[in-house]
Amino acid sequence: MKWRLALKNGELYRLDTSIDASVIKNTDLLSNLKNNSKFYSTAAEDNEVPIVTGIIYVDNDEAVNEKTIENELGSSYPGLKLFFKNIEKVPTAKYVILNDDGTYDLLARRSLGDDEIFFPDPADLINQSILDGYDTRSPKYDFYGWSLEPLSPASTNALNDEEWYLSTKGHLVKTTTNVNVIPADYQYNNWSELRKEANKYDYVFYATYYIHKYKMHYIDGNGTEIATVFVPADNFITDYPVNVLPNKDDSTLDIYRTYKWLGWSFRENGTVEEWTNSNIGKAARDRTFYAIFEEANVFDSIVSQDYFDFTIIPDGYQDTISGYVDEDERLRVINAEYNVAGPTCAIALKPGVILSGKITLPAMANVSYNGQKVNLPITHISDRGFYNNTSITHIFFEENNKYRVIGARAFSLENAYVGDGSKLKYIDFTPSATEPRAGSGKKIRVIGNYAF
Repeated sequence: MKWRLALKNGELYRLDTSIDASVIKNTDLLSNLKNNSKFYSTAAEDNEVPIVTGIIYVDNDEAVNEKTIENELGSSYPGLKLFFKNIEKVPTAKYVILNDDGTYDLLARRSLGDDEIFFPDPADLINQSILDGYDTRSPKYDFYGWSLEPLSPASTNALNDEEWYLSTKGHLVKTTTNVNVIPADYQYNNWSELRKEANKYDYVFYATYYIHKYKMHYIDGNGTEIATVFVPADNFITDYPVNVLPNKDDSTLDIYRTYKWLGWSFRENGTVEEWTNSNIGKAARDRTFYAIFEEANVFDSIVSQDYFDFTIIPDGYQDTISGYVDEDERLRVINAEYNVAGPTCAIALKPGVILSGKITLPAMANVSYNGQKVNLPITHISDRGFYNNTSITHIFFEENNKYRVIGARAFSLENAYVGDGSKLKYIDFTPSATEPRAGSGKKIRVIGNYAF
């Protein structure tokens, strides 16, 4: 071992040649440097011991307790690596950042005493700013927490598993409250619930990073944010997610007029569609998009098929409505004009989809049938097809439609006495002198129980 000469407070230190540098049997010298008041640090005034770096191998005959080493020397000489010939093992953990090449950077190391049930929460050991600023790569990454599995930033991203963080998979430990990085509904293992395992002495906790996700905010015609989508950094911003059809309040318009959604503007109160796949680009910041509309006739504003699920009805619709010839005789009347040869379709909202205001349902469905795409007429609204959708006010049907059946509970609510209840107040059964396409639901023959 060689000592660098240094002057401190006018005193001169020299190398002690009586020490055999080839074999070190104990750590007494390090303890003396730490505890003996005759020694002075050559570093900053607030440093109580000299800064010693490097590697020391101790050829000790009597085993030394790992926890004792950590308590007496580890905290005083953080830049020094100590190896011992004989050691009394205790559970010990390393808190590391795993690099993509398999190497790691050690952030902290702790051992457990007999009376301790688990290691300290890394939030109490490691400054969050170190973790947040550690990864400077492009695209940006965020610190997510501590993993029990060796996941580097690259390997985490390569998992292609949006559920890698779930507690059932045992990966992520909750050590951050940053909901801008990790949404509140993510599941975790909680650090306080972790326990040491019998006969296990070596633990490693990995600081885990995931590619940063920018927020895309979508605002409807009423100034309401209807969706927030997280897009990974440097990924293309794709089309608006189909779950909420953008709406603008049309209650002040004529019954047959509405606001037809045209697309998205980058500017509030914009009137021209600016979103196209060629100019939207990649996610590099949080962005806000504003829905734009034009006033239109309801029969020219058909809801896109993207919002619906369709079920094939092989037999179509056969009319079997009973009628009366006189008061004493009941005859079964088959009205052929209402029959629709199969196959046809039943329509229902996709799970999670929300429609609002005046809606006009499509007449045809483009579906897969017998191995090919075909256009089939829609004859049925499925049982519970629009169940619990409280915001629809008016229902119209595309002209030349073949709707015949509104299924049971199609537009009803699970509990009509909760909240504001259903806003539905009109279905287009009746022709109008002012709108030639009105009465678009006049050929509906069956309305199921509790349909509304």
